[in-house]
Amino acid sequence: MFEEFLQYFASTQLGSVEKGITQSEPEYTTALLDEDVILPCTFSFPEGTPVPYVVQWQKQDVKIPIYIWYDGYPPHAGEGYEGRASLGGLAALNLTAVRESDQGWYECKVYFLNRPPDSPKNGSWVHLDVLAPPHFKLKPPDTVYVKVGESVTLSCEAIGTPLPVISWSKDNLPLQPSPSIQIIATELRINNIQQSDIGDYLCVAANKEGKVNALTKVIVAEQLIRLTMERFCTTFTLIDNSHPERRRTVRTEEAIATVECSIEEDPNESIRHRAQELDLCSSTLWKILRKDLGLRAYKIQLVQELKPNDHQARRRFVEWAQNEIAVVPDFHKRILFSDEAHFWFNGYVNKQNCRIWSEANPQVYVETPLHPEKLTVWCALWAGGIIGPYFFKNDEGHNVTVNGDQYRAMITNFFIPELNNHDVQELWFQQDGTTCHTARATIDLLKDTFGDRLISRFGPVNWPPRSCDLTPLDYFLWGYVKSLVYADNPQTLDHLEDNIRCVIADIRPQMLESH
Repeated sequence: MFEEFLQYFASTQLGSVEKGITQSEPEYTTALLDEDVILPCTFSFPEGTPVPYVVQWQKQDVKIPIYIWYDGYPPHAGEGYEGRASLGGLAALNLTAVRESDQGWYECKVYFLNRPPDSPKNGSWVHLDVLAPPHFKLKPPDTVYVKVGESVTLSCEAIGTPLPVISWSKDNLPLQPSPSIQIIATELRINNIQQSDIGDYLCVAANKEGKVNALTKVIVAEQLIRLTMERFCTTFTLIDNSHPERRRTVRTEEAIATVECSIEEDPNESIRHRAQELDLCSSTLWKILRKDLGLRAYKIQLVQELKPNDHQARRRFVEWAQNEIAVVPDFHKRILFSDEAHFWFNGYVNKQNCRIWSEANPQVYVETPLHPEKLTVWCALWAGGIIGPYFFKNDEGHNVTVNGDQYRAMITNFFIPELNNHDVQELWFQQDGTTCHTARATIDLLKDTFGDRLISRFGPVNWPPRSCDLTPLDYFLWGYVKSLVYADNPQTLDHLEDNIRCVIADIRPQMLESH
């Protein structure tokens, strides 16, 4: 069917089709490797009146368009872009799982069907930079055995964007070229090896996105044999069980000053590494930090990183919502917010926060399964009530986590039939950006019921990616339900499921109105 459209499209280009060609300045955007990116496209309808149009995205030096979209026909994605390219908004290109090969210039072309030749021009050029941390294409072996007088070559090659810079060090000191040391491109050559050349050689590949390193121990073969024999004669084993003597240090004024300078230079280094560098025992260093310098250790808190385009996406969504509420003040009450949540059978207690204080080790242990049992529950909520709960299970009735097929089966077999009891024409549907929600098959299935009243990533109304996802289910429903279902200490998953059903069934519309 799409082939028929392409034939029609090709024929109409010769007649009454207006081709969009950019008149704006080119744009530049960046993306991290394996992340998602949106390539913008300048777009305006002739005279502000919507007309049928075709969107075509072309990558420079690629003859065949990488993406073609026309409403009513399946989109066409070029080789290497299948499953990764989709339309965002009117003409933007959503590109997922970005690859290094995606870097380059892209041209967005917009064609208006059946428009006069003087129609406004549309389209734009966008340059995509793909930033990738270094990773080794070739790295030297962990250990190299040599003889005095021989030569050895260590190869170290890395790729990434920007192109990584290779540097070498020996025994933690930068390595400089000399008559016996040659650094050529990605190779380190050591000529006429002497005892002074024996040691640890570190190759570091770095760019502004990160760095990787590879350590090679260069060992004289005769020395290895001698050390092994001495160890065996002394300990009667080939295993090296030697341990360095424990450092015993005191909190002197000199030690305190040294630690203070070290903290000012690098406040992020661990206690263990700093103690090794300063030749202090860990307990002494800890006391200096806490008691003498009055410092505390603060843990890093994980937060969701925002990409360069996320701010604009959030702003566009907020402006859209404000416009809708300005027209219909109770618009927010017509949105079906949806979400899934896990209910762990054991309540999911984090052992990191469990401590037993005692004069001696009580030698107690707690048994827990490696993979605790849980229920994955879906609900949809709006001012008029709750649809659900729905428990995800396989054909054998076993509880499972959600994937694309199971999510679409839930929509078809549970959600849509439940909607028959409501005025669907007045309701909007919202879902977050989970992969199983945003698959093309899922979006098409939901559009069959809600049309343009779908708020979803890659949907008619774009739910911003990496958003906080703070819907009424997050700040009310899940917390409220979980606060009650464990009260009677359920002994089975069926018991827990019954509790969830009862608690949700008791929630009245008046409670939803207040939240």
